[in-house]
Amino acid sequence: MIIGLVIVAITLLIIGFLTPVGSVMTLLVSAILFVVALVLSLRKKGGQ
Repeated sequence: MIIGLVIVAITLLIIGFLTPVGSVMTLLVSAILFVVALVLSLRKKGGQ
């Protein structure tokens, strides 16, 4: 699930860089996805 979030975030980053229109929103969404993936992975490591 975390890997899937990171892949989606990277794809959104690429789309955000390729399309000038609405790129700010795309970059914001991808940044949020990266943060969510980081938090989830840190929680999994802490839970073990």
